[in-house]
Amino acid sequence: MWPILSLLVSIFFGVVGYWLGHRNASIAARTLALNIKKATPHISSRSELRMYNPSPSNPNVRRLAVHATIYNDGDLIAGNIEGECSLTIEKGKQPITKIIRADSLSATFPWETDLELSGDARWYLSRPDTILQVDIDLVYVALGNQAQHYRARYHYDHNQSTMIADKLD
Repeated sequence: MWPILSLLVSIFFGVVGYWLGHRNASIAARTLALNIKKATPHISSRSELRMYNPSPSNPNVRRLAVHATIYNDGDLIAGNIEGECSLTIEKGKQPITKIIRADSLSATFPWETDLELSGDARWYLSRPDTILQVDIDLVYVALGNQAQHYRARYHYDHNQSTMIADKLD
């Protein structure tokens, strides 16, 4: 009787021990996966249309600029950032382009630029057929010196009066 009871108790505690060990190991594996994902650069961007006054002496003149911000949501710094940010105003016209070059992009210091449009802001905003499209295309170095690619496109939505993201990689 006692040998059978001690065998059943041993099996019971063996199963409970196995279950607890498996549970703790799977939690640790999920935590490690989250930490590895967080410890990589995660490049994102946003774009917004801003109105400004180029001359304080003439407050009636209003100009437009597209303000583009590229930032890193990850914990690891992205290095050797190279690319371009371009603004297309109308089909057939030369886009306004700014070159992106930075040694690093951390979570605390985003890269920002203004793409200024010539002419009065009312002219652009009053024409619903005006195309305002921002394209961001860059390459950066991530963990293990592997080159990563980031692309984003934004367009101006006349109904919402704001820049809308078309596609983000």
